[in-house]
Amino acid sequence: HVFNLESVINNAKYTEDKGGHTGEAGDYAMDFLETPTNMFVQDGEVLDIATSINKISFSVWVKNHATSNATVFWANTSTDTPGTDNLQPPFDGRTRVTSFHIPWGNENIYFDTAGCCDTTLHRIVLNNSGFSWDEWHHYAFVMDEGHKTIWIDGTLFHEGDNTLPLPHNSDIFSVGSRPDLTAPFKGIIDDLAIFASALTEEQIIALAEGNTDILPEKREIEVPL
Repeated sequence: HVFNLESVINNAKYTEDKGGHTGEAGDYAMDFLETPTNMFVQDGEVLDIATSINKISFSVWVKNHATSNATVFWANTSTDTPGTDNLQPPFDGRTRVTSFHIPWGNENIYFDTAGCCDTTLHRIVLNNSGFSWDEWHHYAFVMDEGHKTIWIDGTLFHEGDNTLPLPHNSDIFSVGSRPDLTAPFKGIIDDLAIFASALTEEQIIALAEGNTDILPEKREIEVPL
């Protein structure tokens, strides 16, 4: 379940016990295997809690099996949003609400909002060649109105300004690929959290250090065999 909403899991599966980023007993993560996989949520309008104030933050732990043209998160609107680019790909006239790639095949980390792919309107991006992608790392992506930041392990990695606000008619979102299973992520994702606020530096550092006090209480999960 995501946000207490049902999701459809395509080809992904839970890791073995201790497979999450802490390595502790009872810590499971979601393993997105080598075949196209994702976790697809139809009721993505919950994101409009964040888009209505033009502030959104993501916190996530990632461990890559391989570096490829990989999408970790992607959300679309229900229809095209006037004033936003509707590119790569159009998805039946839907506009991209937001997406991030950790990394793309060129080892760039991308953070897109309100369409794609103009670095004035929609995108901040920075190369991270030679990074230890195959190890656990904490990432945070923050949009605070027009200002966007990317953080790795509690340290500011990149920042920039994009002028288009988040569209308000969110519809669907996907974890581990685009909604149509293209650009699949190959690796393990743990503790993805989405906030209708702009996380502060102190909060991001705390999350990277394993302090989850600002997260909802974890619930017991049933791990399918």
